[in-house]
Amino acid sequence: MISGKRVIGVCVTKMHTVGMGEYLFYLQQSAAAAGMKLIVFNSTVDFYNNDHNDKGAGSIYEAINFDILDALVVYYENFRIGAVPDRIIANAKKHNVPVVVLKGTVDGCHCIINEYTSGFKALMEHVIREHHVTDTCFIAGCKDNDPDSVIRIQCYKDALVANGLEFSYDNVEYGDYWNVPAVYALQRIIKKRGAPPRAIFCANDYMAIAVCDELRLHGYSVPEDVIVTGFDGVPEAEYFMPRLTTCKEDYKGCAQLTVNILCDILENNAEPKIHLNRFAPCFTESCGCPAEELDFRLASKEQFGEVHDALMHEDFVFEWIDKALDVRDMNSLTAIMPDLLLAESYLCLNSDFLMQVLDNEIERNSIFTEELELFYSKYNVRSRKINSFKFKDLIPDMDDWIKETSAYVLGSIYSGSEVYGYYAVKCDDLRHDSHRINRLIKALNVSFNSLVGYYRQRMMLVGLRTAAFTDQLTGLPNLKGTTEWFSEFSSEEENHNKAVSFSIYAMHDYRYIYENYGIQEIEEMICLVAETLKHSNNENCFIGKLSESEFMVINYYDSPDDISDTINAATSKFYSAIESYNTSHVKDYYLEINAGCIEAHPGWDGALATFYKLASNEMYLNRLNANAERSVSKTKLPVDVYKRFELLIDKNLFSYHFQPIINARTGEIVAYEALMRPDRSINMNPIEVLQTAEEFGRLYDVEKATMFNVLNIINSSKADFRGRKVFINSIPGYFLKEDDYGELMKLYGSEIESVVIEITEGSSVSDDDLQKVKSISELVPLAIDDFGTGHSNIVNLLRYSPQIIKVDRFLISGIDKDNNKQMFFRSTVEFARMNNIKVLAEGVETAEELKCVKELGADLIQGYYTGRPAPEPLAELNKDIKRELLGA
Repeated sequence: MISGKRVIGVCVTKMHTVGMGEYLFYLQQSAAAAGMKLIVFNSTVDFYNNDHNDKGAGSIYEAINFDILDALVVYYENFRIGAVPDRIIANAKKHNVPVVVLKGTVDGCHCIINEYTSGFKALMEHVIREHHVTDTCFIAGCKDNDPDSVIRIQCYKDALVANGLEFSYDNVEYGDYWNVPAVYALQRIIKKRGAPPRAIFCANDYMAIAVCDELRLHGYSVPEDVIVTGFDGVPEAEYFMPRLTTCKEDYKGCAQLTVNILCDILENNAEPKIHLNRFAPCFTESCGCPAEELDFRLASKEQFGEVHDALMHEDFVFEWIDKALDVRDMNSLTAIMPDLLLAESYLCLNSDFLMQVLDNEIERNSIFTEELELFYSKYNVRSRKINSFKFKDLIPDMDDWIKETSAYVLGSIYSGSEVYGYYAVKCDDLRHDSHRINRLIKALNVSFNSLVGYYRQRMMLVGLRTAAFTDQLTGLPNLKGTTEWFSEFSSEEENHNKAVSFSIYAMHDYRYIYENYGIQEIEEMICLVAETLKHSNNENCFIGKLSESEFMVINYYDSPDDISDTINAATSKFYSAIESYNTSHVKDYYLEINAGCIEAHPGWDGALATFYKLASNEMYLNRLNANAERSVSKTKLPVDVYKRFELLIDKNLFSYHFQPIINARTGEIVAYEALMRPDRSINMNPIEVLQTAEEFGRLYDVEKATMFNVLNIINSSKADFRGRKVFINSIPGYFLKEDDYGELMKLYGSEIESVVIEITEGSSVSDDDLQKVKSISELVPLAIDDFGTGHSNIVNLLRYSPQIIKVDRFLISGIDKDNNKQMFFRSTVEFARMNNIKVLAEGVETAEELKCVKELGADLIQGYYTGRPAPEPLAELNKDIKRELLGA
């Protein structure tokens, strides 16, 4: 409470839409009467797209300061993705701020939900009883997966039965809630019956209006020949001829109910419960009832006034945008900004917003800075002039505003996912001002997008024009020089017949050393790294300094077989020198260099930027694996092990378990992975089988057994698999020989389309085997297993062209708590989507991991949490897990 007034936060999206503006208008009135002040946190998007622009728009909810709020209202239904309001509500609960949820149900909150069935049934029963109608039809919404259609059809059925009339689905058509399908529905009714029924009940007003117009074209009058009713109470229904009988929401009553609940919470500490917002029937001309007096001239005047006001403001905004698009510096933009801003409003920008515009990599602990810079509307007359204010205060004139009757509306200023601040405007009439605010925020965001794009393009061009080819400090080629060298190297055709490796070396603590020890110290470290790289690499290489902290080494080889030895020797020599320096020089810091390398085999193609990104990802991954290094030691296997292995192969003592693979968006099982399980009598696990096979040169036998056995199971148990795919692990380098492949196709060719071939990403594949992989992928989908653990990641993807990537379980384990793993997974998803590849998260074992990979964009999910391997394929996902997945 501030100065005797309770401050209520209201979280909405698209406040300018029909219904939302009405509710906010009445909420503002009711709240003022109860001594409450409103701060509306509004997003101009409803999060339908779930993209980076949604992230920028949604940042306004991160601005909520719960310390100044007495309660929070969340209009849940208007958020197309439930995760957004769920986070808001969770934050409110952490701060012990009570929450009222509109049109949604959340545990621990007072929830207001719509109850329209009684009103809708009353409307139809009125037509049946009062107008003596027995011949009716119903036009519902969508036919499939539409709960509202099911409920409204049930209302129609109940109304008929209550009045002794028979219900039949022959009298139900579907109009998809809009005019064109509704017209088709009416035409089907007339064609089927020869004439329309006496009454047509529609599931919403837009369909009802379309039906009235179509009936008129067929020569029927409403209501004299046919009674037509709607549902929703849209504004058009009030002015349509004839005025539409409908069932509508009481926005004023809902607003008053919200305030009553808030008072009960704040004064009586009322326990959370469900509250009903009832719809009421409105009987008027389209059913034959008399209409209330309506002064159409006055109504037209008001409508024309609103349209005129909107057009004038729209023209003004467009003219301003034209000026803004010509702006080429921030001073010019801030000079024209006061002209656009509404009276009594502020543009609140991060104190470092100009640096943000220049550098999108700027790091900050929160979306908004502790201090915000203020830009005023030139129409501000009541506000005191200050240049900045504390972000925690949320609005710049709290002490003055609390004494007024206005509400505040806040909306984000952003470019994509980059947030620069927010716009804050006082409103005396939320319904009237909502459209202006929407247009204005969008105009501001257009101007910032334009300026940001211009600045960054200009900086890039200036950098290219002014940068020399050589780094002055180290004498190495800089980015431009490296690009120039690689361009010339790529232009020579014979170089594409060579193998090439790209290594990135980066100083991990560059900024820390620079900020704490100064320019001289950091230059010394840069020179040390440069000289060490020169002495660690052979003559057949190129070394460049790409940025202040990054170096690239490009090696080229006559044979791909030389890559591993060359890279290992260079990195060993390099890190030995760096370690020697760290131990021999007494410093307050440890010089840490991260490295990553990728290789391109003969026939390679691609831009330097692509290879740089791939090598950077590998460097990133190496940092993740630094504390989780895995090694396999090869030892001579005893004779008895081989005897058991021979028995396994000769007697075909393999069995297989099947682990479900889940569609992350639908929660449905779409495939299984076939996992080898040797007979217990053999006393060997699958890893031991593969190690033994490799030791004794029998990997081909394992490959052959796997392919024939799994396809035989699929063929003999088709009903168990329900037409779903089965992933089969294949061993690169040991694909079936031509004769065996022919026999496999002869026996099980009809089942081959049920298979997804899975190969390990880190395996070495010859050119001949690569051609086999590609020929197989023309028949069946190809999946890369254990992605993220091999010597080269995305380069292999470019070679194999798979349809599915299975991200290794190491990268999934604990991903919900590891920002590095999340960043790697996110970049993998982005690359996959650009190349039409699906991403499977393998090894999901907790609810937190499930939620995290779903939010990061996983297409498919596999792991013990969603389903353990079993001899019989799992038919359906556990209902609780499915509900959890769909709610993530």
